[in-house]
Amino acid sequence: MSKIITVPFTEEFLPHVVEYIHSHTIEKGHDCSRLCLVFGGRRPSLFIKRDLARRIGRAYIPPRFFTIDEWMSYVAYGDQLPLAGRELEHCYTIYQLTRKLCPWVAQGRESFAQFLPWAREILHFIEQLDLEDVPLDSLKTIQEHAQIGFSVPDDINKLLIHLSTLRAAFHQELERTQAVPRGFQYRQASRRVGTCDLKDFDEILFCNFFYLHRTENNVIKNIYDRGHAVLFMQGDERRWPALSRIAKTFATPINEGREVKSTQFNLKIYEAFDAHSQAGLVKGVLENIKDPESTVIVLPDGDFLSVLLTAVGGELESFNISMGYPLKRSALYALLMLVMQVQEHRKEGLYYAKDYLRLLQHPLVKNLNLGSTPGVVRVAVHKIEEALKGELLTEISGRLFLDPQDITRDEKLIDAIKQSLMVMGIDLGLASLKDTIQEVHKVFLNDFKNINSVADLGYSLEVFVEFMQANSPMDKYLFNSQIAYCLQEIAQELKSCAFAKEIFEFRDLFKVLEERLSKQMVAFSGSPLRGLQILGLFETRALNFKNVIVVDVNEGFLPSLNIYEPLIPREVMIKLNLDRLELEEEIQRYGFMRLISAAQHVHLIYQHNSDRSRSRFFGRADLGTGRAGVPNWGG
Repeated sequence: MSKIITVPFTEEFLPHVVEYIHSHTIEKGHDCSRLCLVFGGRRPSLFIKRDLARRIGRAYIPPRFFTIDEWMSYVAYGDQLPLAGRELEHCYTIYQLTRKLCPWVAQGRESFAQFLPWAREILHFIEQLDLEDVPLDSLKTIQEHAQIGFSVPDDINKLLIHLSTLRAAFHQELERTQAVPRGFQYRQASRRVGTCDLKDFDEILFCNFFYLHRTENNVIKNIYDRGHAVLFMQGDERRWPALSRIAKTFATPINEGREVKSTQFNLKIYEAFDAHSQAGLVKGVLENIKDPESTVIVLPDGDFLSVLLTAVGGELESFNISMGYPLKRSALYALLMLVMQVQEHRKEGLYYAKDYLRLLQHPLVKNLNLGSTPGVVRVAVHKIEEALKGELLTEISGRLFLDPQDITRDEKLIDAIKQSLMVMGIDLGLASLKDTIQEVHKVFLNDFKNINSVADLGYSLEVFVEFMQANSPMDKYLFNSQIAYCLQEIAQELKSCAFAKEIFEFRDLFKVLEERLSKQMVAFSGSPLRGLQILGLFETRALNFKNVIVVDVNEGFLPSLNIYEPLIPREVMIKLNLDRLELEEEIQRYGFMRLISAAQHVHLIYQHNSDRSRSRFFGRADLGTGRAGVPNWGG
């Protein structure tokens, strides 16, 4: 029997894996726990465990499951997995190495905050080199061309000349600290797979992989040649160049059969004019679906999630979200940006009145519930606004800059606040009122005023989040509980990072935090086995659904391609065989076609306006094999 098993696009993938396990392991009386399964993500393991339990009908010890990241770490380090390392720490390491080995590269970017975007791009480039196991010798050609000069700015050429030195020094530092990023773990796995002891596993199933990095290819091929691996593929090499490359590597065809099977899904295409009309279309489609548990909504862009849930969330009995949501889209992020803006515009201890007022007017601040009486902060904010605008004449009226302590010293202002509260039936003593205002100032102003290190910043962020959880109505805003948990994790990261105690300018610290938060995606927990599923495209790997709804089927979202490299020129990537533009399109098209081909009903929704056009995926011949109806927003 071939050790590469091909599943047609038109058939569900996981039932084939379950059937193989049942017939080759369980029915033969073999120990199921000595079987190992490797997938791209964690979700398939839950479905396989459930389906095996149904077929066995009794308690059993399941196979051992790995994600591909976990497997590569296991091959490289065994059960003694290393620390994954935090991106911010790796960026700081690159910053230090650059200042030491080639300081002229950092000219004009002397501070860590200024260099951080460069460090992030250098780190990403080194990871690509490591994932593809590009030897250091290959970079010499790049150095030679850089010395002649690529058609890029001089500082980029200087960087290219020293990339080999930077990468080697970075690897040495990783070996010393044992906190290693993903790319380095893959590189180590590729080197150590030959000595990896696989005695704990009778068989290893690699499931539903498409494109393989060279390091992944080396590891899987070595295990395959040793007779330990079975590959479960989906698709046909005659249609997918990536599968053709795998077929050549393993010298085994990846074919669905004599001919590629035709898809038979019922296809409907919808045109919307904006995000809200897209959400309305999704709502209409869901109203006609009788079995939401066999339905998935695919969101190529996480920004659409809040719009979608606002439209349909209240009508869904059960749903699961498993995709990243941008932290920068949250109310807490917007509030943090205002907190930092207030500090950045501070002059000689005084705050710019407009910044101060904008901070207080944020919905999460003015609706704080401090003490036993709600509404106090809202009334105080309105009266402070009237005073600063001159509508209420007090000591602070008309000031351009102010000392927050002057708020509580302004007896006329405090008395006006107290009188307004009494009209509302709230009798609050002057001391309690002043304490409430000072508590707001402490959390949003004072705690962020005298920070000098990343640890100070982490502490202030932690206090901020705990205060908001205890006293704000943030739970009424979408996703804020998960956002708060994510911010707490970032606060712990800042407090414990390797350079936590080093002294920085406070403005640089704010830039570092803003950069860190702007890239953060927030994960959601739920039950993938119950309810309607809301997933990103890559979260659908190996999964199949009867009803598939895909939104934002627009250019720029599906496929989502990074056409311009912000730091490393594309010609450099091409010379190193790292150009992923066409490859990324094939990967995303494969994921899209794999998902819809085994479905019964497919609904594709796109926006059509001056800013957006239909995805190129609509022009694919294989998409047209479904039976298509093409309603638009009007019907």
